[in-house]
Amino acid sequence: VGNLSFYEETRHCANEAETEASQQLMTWVSALQQQGHTVVVMHVDSQLLGAVALRDPIRKDAEWVVRYLTDKLGLEVWMCSGDNAATAQNVAREVGIHHVVAEALP
Repeated sequence: VGNLSFYEETRHCANEAETEASQQLMTWVSALQQQGHTVVVMHVDSQLLGAVALRDPIRKDAEWVVRYLTDKLGLEVWMCSGDNAATAQNVAREVGIHHVVAEALP
């Protein structure tokens, strides 16, 4: 958008020199992904502006539904997500899903 650029997760530093600030940012991004967040990093003219962590709430009955489908109906539950692998795996683990397809495109 104009000279403002948005990058999801770690893609922002693919062509940047390793700096202490970018290393700290990557550590922060990784920690949030492990907690199930998607991180968007913002740049203006290639200068880091900031980052935002986003996470959709998990429905309260999601774990019960997964358990019902697997235990009562004998079904194998899969989760397909456009999120990065770390985020998708974390969300799946929270609700008891063992099979995950991450970084899926429409």
